[in-house]
This record gives sequence, C-alpha cells and structure tokens, in this order.
Amino acid sequence: MKKLLSIAAAVLMLAGSATTAKAEGYNRIGIMYDLEIMSPNYGDNSNLNGFGVGYLHGFQITQMPLYIETGLNMTAGFWSETNGGVKTSLTKLTFNVPVNVGYRFYFAGNTMNLMPYLGLNLKCNAMADMKTGDSDSYSMFKEPYKASYVQVGWHVGAVYNFSCFYAGLSYGTDFNRFVSNDDLKISTMNFNVTAGYQF
Repeated sequence: MKKLLSIAAAVLMLAGSATTAKAEGYNRIGIMYDLEIMSPNYGDNSNLNGFGVGYLHGFQITQMPLYIETGLNMTAGFWSETNGGVKTSLTKLTFNVPVNVGYRFYFAGNTMNLMPYLGLNLKCNAMADMKTGDSDSYSMFKEPYKASYVQVGWHVGAVYNFSCFYAGLSYGTDFNRFVSNDDLKISTMNFNVTAGYQF
C-alpha cells in the first residue's frame, strides 16, 4: 500500500510541476472508445466496452518539442453475458488523471505532427455495479469482491495532429489490481481510441 501511495504522489507531483511551466502549450478536448479488459486469476477475461470524454493540457518544457500533458477524462464501461438464460451485467464509471511525456515530430510544413508519449495514470473507480437476473444490483466495492476505488498504472500511445483536429491510440495496464482478495484477483488493462479538437 505504501508503494501504491508513493506512485500516486509521484503522479500528482508531476501534474503539479507541469502547471508551473511557462512555455507555450495547447488544449485538447475529445471523445473516446475505451476497451477495459478484466483478467481474473481463474476463468475467462471480461471485456468492458466503454465510451468517454476528456480534456488534456500540454506544456512545452524545453526548446525542443518535448511536452508534459495532464488533464482529466471520464469513461463509462459496460459488460454482460448470459448463462443458462440468466443475464449478468456490469456497469463501471471511472475518472482518470493522466500525466504524459511526449515528443512531437513535425512534417508537411508543420501542419501535421505525430507525438508518441509515455505516461502514468491515476484511476478513480467511482462505480462498479453488478446485476444478475432479476436481483438488485450490488457494488463490487463491497463484500465479497472488495474492489479498489483507486488504481495507478502506466500507458503508452501516440497522437496524430492535423490542423486543429487529432486522433490517438493508447494501451496501458494498472500496477495494482481492481480486485485482490484471498480467493479472487482481477487485473485490468485498457486500450482506447480518441478523436477530438485541439486549440
């Protein structure tokens, strides 16, 4: 737990240091498709199809096109399966605070650029409600799952900018598990596609 708190503190410190940068920057707003893969220690993976919105601000930190980005995004993920005529579903709401370091490669007269990046992510799981058949929904944060409200992870990706529009891809995993108890352990990883407006 101490290691997790140290990583979370590092993410927040990087975000705070970015706000003191004095060089030029940019803003991005966009929509995303997010695929969250939950991998249990036994049984099959569960794929949550999700959609979200997000905002990022980039700060140029050197004379070279090297940037730090930070912001906030929100995703809602959905999963369901039917066994023996009984449907089980999961709805998950997550807030993410990424901190990225990226380098821009310009081409076509500087009207286009490609920025690969690497970053850390602070994930706050706000809701994870399961429902089986006609029963009432129940929260995975309670017994027997005792899911984690906070996860910290890493991600890698790239953003392609054309004029004031952009599109991006990223993949990442979490350092701590979404569920980690005596019987069940669920690891998570995310793949997302984003598109939006940069100004």
